[in-house]
Amino acid sequence: LAVRADADAHLAAAMRGGHDNNIVCRRAVDKTLAKDLRESPEFFRYQVLTGDLLDLLVAQGRSDAEAMVGSLLGVAMTTFLQMPSARTLSLAFTTFFHTYPDTALVRPAGANPALFAVPALDDLAPRFAVARHPRPAFA
Repeated sequence: LAVRADADAHLAAAMRGGHDNNIVCRRAVDKTLAKDLRESPEFFRYQVLTGDLLDLLVAQGRSDAEAMVGSLLGVAMTTFLQMPSARTLSLAFTTFFHTYPDTALVRPAGANPALFAVPALDDLAPRFAVARHPRPAFA
């Protein structure tokens, strides 16, 4: 309900200001809406796409999410996207791009051996604790 009230307030302010090139969505932003906007003659100066991109990816799958976001990006000159939180990004990067190199790599001559050590599982577990995120690089 709070989102609906925000949408109503935004729409009222746009109408009072005489801004007729303004859309406030009161429904889910989906492939149909993206297609309708892409095919319309309107081109927006700015748009704000809220919602979690990760949720969109999970809900619609990579191909559909890419097509929908691509369509939406094409209807405005400038698009503002809501990015995942620092905690989510930090944990994702730690999970998928951890700081430990692949054990198949050969240690270059003169490199610090500690950088190429494979940590024990007990040493890794705290690294993935949500309470330890965001890491400084993401804060």
